[in-house]
Amino acid sequence: MRGYFAFLVVFVSVFLLISLYHSFAYSGFNKAKEIAIEQNYQLELNVKYSILEAADQAAKKAIFEYMLLHLGEAIDPKDMRDFIRARAFEGMKRLADFEYSEKEVIIWCGYNTDNELKNLMKKMVEEKKALICADCKPIESDECLDFVNLDINLDDGMLDYIWLGANDPGDLLKKGVVGVSVYDKNFGVSGVSYIPQSEKRDLT
Repeated sequence: MRGYFAFLVVFVSVFLLISLYHSFAYSGFNKAKEIAIEQNYQLELNVKYSILEAADQAAKKAIFEYMLLHLGEAIDPKDMRDFIRARAFEGMKRLADFEYSEKEVIIWCGYNTDNELKNLMKKMVEEKKALICADCKPIESDECLDFVNLDINLDDGMLDYIWLGANDPGDLLKKGVVGVSVYDKNFGVSGVSYIPQSEKRDLT
């Protein structure tokens, strides 16, 4: 009987130790996953800021260059806008080649709804990689130039703001935006967000 009791005590003790180990391991994994989710979120914010910053800085530089190229000439507003938009777009495209360590990142432009973006996050987890929405293109695609916009001051005809986005004439429920998809390969965590059209950078 004593032998059985001793065996039972040892068995329970080992079981408790194993359970405790798994509990700590599970808790540690959950904590690490929470950190990965927060890292994804911060990376999305940083990438979106960098996209706007790249477009803004490239546009300001292009304004200066255009003025020098056409010094003493009459300015063609459309030609100037096209020149600046193209340079701003080139600045944005450079971010597509940036390496993001353990995370897969795709910058894109396109038309979507909030529900489509939620489904995209689920699909990324299922397929274990970063993806873009169905009606979207990678940022380096020429189609994304259409998402670079310049506002003109009606009083003096000068450029006021740069902003990113477009309207889908075929579907009023879809937003035309520039966004980012992030997937963490180690923890299977996905994130998708976009730059609101209301976020504008002052060019003056």
